[in-house]
Amino acid sequence: MNKKVLTALAVLSLVAMSGSAAAQGNESSTVDVSVSSKVAVDVKPASLTYSDIGVGTQSTASDRNFKAVEVENIGSEYVDRVWVNSTSPSDSPFGSGSASQYDAGNFLQVKPANYSTKLSGDDKDFHYVNRKEFIANEDNNAQVPSYIQTDGQWTLAGSASTTDPTNVWVGRMRMGDSNYFFAIGSASSSCDTDNTGTPVMRIANTPQDDDQIGTVDFSNSGDDWTQYNITSSTTDYGLTGSGPTDINGVNLSLGTGASEVNRTYDVLTDCDDSNPHVIRTRYNAQAGDASDLTTDGVRTSYLLSSVGNSGGMLEPGNAVTINTAVEVPQGVAQGSVGQGKLTVLITADTSQTTN
Repeated sequence: MNKKVLTALAVLSLVAMSGSAAAQGNESSTVDVSVSSKVAVDVKPASLTYSDIGVGTQSTASDRNFKAVEVENIGSEYVDRVWVNSTSPSDSPFGSGSASQYDAGNFLQVKPANYSTKLSGDDKDFHYVNRKEFIANEDNNAQVPSYIQTDGQWTLAGSASTTDPTNVWVGRMRMGDSNYFFAIGSASSSCDTDNTGTPVMRIANTPQDDDQIGTVDFSNSGDDWTQYNITSSTTDYGLTGSGPTDINGVNLSLGTGASEVNRTYDVLTDCDDSNPHVIRTRYNAQAGDASDLTTDGVRTSYLLSSVGNSGGMLEPGNAVTINTAVEVPQGVAQGSVGQGKLTVLITADTSQTTN
């Protein structure tokens, strides 16, 4: 008896529900959201650690096998330019005997990932972000190797005749297990101006390595070097590898055939600083005190620029990949190198809107 009653009640319940649904109505409420302007990117991973790297070698993977950083637009504006900066030591660490005197940022290299279509640049080979190399005067600094020859006549920029430079500075472009020596000649105490007859940089065509001495004679008596004019482009730095006659930047090549490595840079020079140095850069458009090296240089470029780039801007919520590596030159002291930093810089086009 109870069983039949429960069944009937169940049927009555279904009928009541059906009748209720037929009588339903609805009403909506609009929702409007306005997003404020914010320019921001997120860089992950937040740290890269490389352990037990041998001198003269390169590592393209960190301890956790991180091989790149992802740069994500977490703001609300379209990013129209991306470039990078890395830290460097204020004094020359070589010969100090202390690993902490070096800066890991000065070993950092990047290249745009070839599947990040928005990025431009060389996706075949790594380049230093902005590698600082310290230079020495031949007259009073023991860091200049005795076999480097700079005495004699030079043909200075803007000068039709040869002359003996008033000042000569010597340094080396470190590249893995090789060194490209170079010499800067100037008729003054500076190498960041473009006065008639001054200054020039002569860079070795043949690098020095364990098997060869490379280019050592930088006077007119030698012929195994390439001369670049140094033009005035910023307040404190001269720019090498640009100008009407130097349109290809400074190219450093290693190896031959399929294994050949070519790295081309703009080189900034500062000879009258308390620690004279040069900066070699490829993807830092604001190296030194320059506001935009791409207006003067021929190789330095933004990693992403909407100008002339079919890939366009980096939309909010989108990301690009920048491959990373470290290359430790010869002569770096054993131990924990001073911590460095990679900074990603951006600008945004606030005129862009979405529908």
